[in-house]
Parts: sequence; structure tokens; C-alpha cells
Amino acid sequence: MLDNRGWVSVDLFVASIIVIMTVTSLTVITGERMLTTNSIQEISESKILAENIATIIDSVYSNGEGYETIYKMPSSISRNSSNPYMIIVNASGLFISFNQKLGYAHITPMDISYGSAYGRTQFILKPDKTYKIMNIRDHNKKTHIIIQEV
Repeated sequence: MLDNRGWVSVDLFVASIIVIMTVTSLTVITGERMLTTNSIQEISESKILAENIATIIDSVYSNGEGYETIYKMPSSISRNSSNPYMIIVNASGLFISFNQKLGYAHITPMDISYGSAYGRTQFILKPDKTYKIMNIRDHNKKTHIIIQEV
């Protein structure tokens, strides 16, 4: 407060500095916690996406020859994220890569091919694309999972 000469007391000055430092610290901590929460949400949603696609591939495989399904990839991992992502599929599993992070989802070991050619064992699923996932048998009666972009 101002005394009768117009000066602020030292107590008020020190109290004001403490209040300003406390509010600033709380604002920084809150901002960091929000970023951490968003990062955890993005990681969780990427894992869910990878597991969903792995389940679809396993389902096509287990339903036998001639079974097929169509899947449209989402444009982003989550509503709150615009980070690009890609999914790499091979016979050992499904890998999702985004924002310098890598996730994994297990699939049943199987022969997977991309397009109509057998033998191409790794391929990339991209956002906003539609894919047909098919279970076919070749002339040697060997089962293949074929993924084609539609």
C-alpha cells in the first residue's frame, strides 16, 4: 500500500513478486501436462489403429480362401492430431510410425503380398487410402493375404 508519502511497502512488493512467480509456475506446469496428455492420447490411438488393422488382417486369414474386406485408412491418428503417419505391414507384424515414434501390433505369421504379385512381403498403408484385403490360394495351394489399394 501507499504510505502517506506515496511509497509502496516492501511487504507488498515481496508478496506481489511471490504471487506472480506462483501464477507463472502453475501456467508452465499446466501447459506441460497438457502436452504430455495429448502425446499419450496420440500414442494410445495409434496403438488402437494398429491393433484394428492387425485384427482385420487376421480375420481375413482365418476366414479362409475367398474372404475379402475393404478398409479405409483414417486421415489422421486422432481428431486432435494432424501428424502424418504410415503403417508398414510384413509377415512378422504391423508397425505404425508417426511423430518419430514406432508402434507394433502382432499378426498371425502368414504370407502377405502387396498387389497381385506374390513375394513382395513388405508394404506401406497410407492415410486416406482405401485397401482391399483378400485371402487367396495360389496354384500350389498356398494361402496368401493380398493387400491392394482400391
